[in-house]
Amino acid sequence: MFRANTVRTRLQLSFLVFVLIMALIVAIDYAFRKRERNLQRTFDLVQTVNTDIQMIQRLELTFFIDETINEAVYQTGQSEVLKRRSEVVGRIHNNLQALAQGHSSVASRIQTEVKQLQNAVQNHEQVFDKTVQLLLKRGFKDYGAEGAMRKNIHYIEETYGNQVDLALLLMIRRHEKDFIIRKQEQYTQKHAEAIERLKAQNQNQPNIVAALNRYEQIFKEVVSLEQQIGFNPQTGLRKQLNDLNGQVTEVIEKLNELIISTVEQAKWQNQVVQILMLAICIVLTLYLTYAVPRAIGKPVQRLSGDIQRVIQNQFRGTDPIARIESKDEIGLLSDNVSQMVETVRRNFKELREKNEEVEKKQSALMNSVIYAERMQKSLLQEQVAILDTNFERYFAIYQPKYEVSGDMYWLRRVEDRLLVAMLDCKGIGLAGSIITMITNSLLNQLISQHPKASPSQLLNLLHRQIHKSLPQGYVQMALCSIENIAAEDKIRRITLASAGLPVFVTKGLELLEFEGSPCVLGGGKLQDPNCAEHTLELHRDNMIFMMTDGLFRQMSADAEEARTQFKELVSANIHLYTTDQERILKETLHQLTQSQKQHDDISLLGLKLFFKSKVVQPEKALASV
Repeated sequence: MFRANTVRTRLQLSFLVFVLIMALIVAIDYAFRKRERNLQRTFDLVQTVNTDIQMIQRLELTFFIDETINEAVYQTGQSEVLKRRSEVVGRIHNNLQALAQGHSSVASRIQTEVKQLQNAVQNHEQVFDKTVQLLLKRGFKDYGAEGAMRKNIHYIEETYGNQVDLALLLMIRRHEKDFIIRKQEQYTQKHAEAIERLKAQNQNQPNIVAALNRYEQIFKEVVSLEQQIGFNPQTGLRKQLNDLNGQVTEVIEKLNELIISTVEQAKWQNQVVQILMLAICIVLTLYLTYAVPRAIGKPVQRLSGDIQRVIQNQFRGTDPIARIESKDEIGLLSDNVSQMVETVRRNFKELREKNEEVEKKQSALMNSVIYAERMQKSLLQEQVAILDTNFERYFAIYQPKYEVSGDMYWLRRVEDRLLVAMLDCKGIGLAGSIITMITNSLLNQLISQHPKASPSQLLNLLHRQIHKSLPQGYVQMALCSIENIAAEDKIRRITLASAGLPVFVTKGLELLEFEGSPCVLGGGKLQDPNCAEHTLELHRDNMIFMMTDGLFRQMSADAEEARTQFKELVSANIHLYTTDQERILKETLHQLTQSQKQHDDISLLGLKLFFKSKVVQPEKALASV
């Protein structure tokens, strides 16, 4: 049974009114937007016409500058510029026709401006066609009136050149040329006076006088055509063209302003109607805020207060949600909220317990990272001690992405040679650091067991050990053996082998690159990598650069581009001291890591092959750490 005073009925009626108002707003908005779209299409057409008109103006300027002195135009009567212009004119007429037949929603004032634009374009077309006809009639060089004029004066020169005053004849030709070039009427007067003087000198020669009269008549025809066309853009038909261009531009600007104002007016009307409808919705809402609370306001407020109390206590405690004794939706809501609060309390308790467990595990993990960092620093200090006690000049750049690194450099004096290695282990952070420490230990064992092994052999032996000890791990590594390391030796014997890492060597001011073999140590394959060895002899003033790919990745995502950048940077500074080279590289690295986040661990060794006079044994170097 329908009861108008029930909450349900009032809500239904209110909802129905809301739906009707929203439907009305949507319908009105659709109508206004449709009108805006039609106006926008008109505006777009006007812009297209404007663009085409500007193109016509450029084509006309090209015609007047280039085509009017193109003999082929006068010979054939055809011009590519005029052909392109005709195509654009046809497009303009089609667009103007579409504008004239515009949608009924377009204002009549816009249609009036469109008709004015059609008339201005048509007038401009007529004047331009007339100008082209006169230009073709006037001609150029051997064509048209100018061609006939030149033909007559050449006839006079060739036929009567020995009978007339050549200086006066040349003056006539000069005045003719001055007029053709400068388009000034003063030269026509000078031209006429010179002809009259020549006629007077040859008044007893009727043939010469007749020829001069024909020439003068054609010259006057050329002058007349030039006057009609216009000596400059401010006279004759050229002035009319400029005026009509200005008129067309003015009409288009006015048309644009009119369309924009019409669109703005339509938007304003739409906003007014929407505001009116919104006001009706607000009035209805205000009415409901007073009617509905009488039925549902107090129970909902009570329920809300209990929920706020539970939230403030962060779901701790056991205070229950007050149950509303009713069989309607409010009572059902009360029961559901009570169940939800109890569920959330249980979940919060479980979450707190899990968070405590995670914090304990995180603390243990951080302790592991700190311990690994200390161990890695201890290993690096050993290598730095060997560097300090053996090399006169060197630099080492070591910049992990995190606290610990998957990069490491390693040095060991074995009998009469010094081994230097650069390692890039799988992974960054803690995983990579563990592999570096294991690899360091394996290297120490191998060099003790095989002190005379070549770099390539040591890489094979290390490959087997990593494959055995770390089945899922792998290492990229460059290994260099330096012989003749006595201070008085000027030539060092260098043997290089590398798995995946490049080695750069200076030879004078030249930078040589030795690419590593395309392989890794460890991984899934047991087969020896058999990395290629390179042996060379270098003067002690030369340098060796060993590095991981971290700097390359920081320089560019393109590996080849990064190599090129690095080589250019090092080559530009080869002549500097190692301290200056180190400073420039660190400044470059600082700029790279400031402009973008660091992508990988970065390590770089720069070793000048100048050894100290007293080379310290590895054991003594380690003892000094």
